[in-house]
Amino acid sequence: MSNALPTTSALSFSGASRLLMLEQNISQQFSSLTSTSGQSGISIFGYKTNIFNLNQSGSTTFYGDLVGAFSFVKSGSGTITLSGARGALETTNAGGIN
Repeated sequence: MSNALPTTSALSFSGASRLLMLEQNISQQFSSLTSTSGQSGISIFGYKTNIFNLNQSGSTTFYGDLVGAFSFVKSGSGTITLSGARGALETTNAGGIN
């Protein structure tokens, strides 16, 4: 399944939250990813056949964890700073991952 949500969807976590990609072979694009500093229990879970595409033009920070062996793909001119645990396979097509 590809892009079940609009590709312009922005994800913003402000408390203990989880995004679960429970089906295999999911590919979803998001326009932004951010979370509130100091919050615990924020995670994105995915299977190894899942792709989380972040097409972000601005720069943000995600304080949560990337759990599982899914693909985290960054495109767009912005930079995402990831400060939690990182189990996902990270690919940078444009912009940057810190």
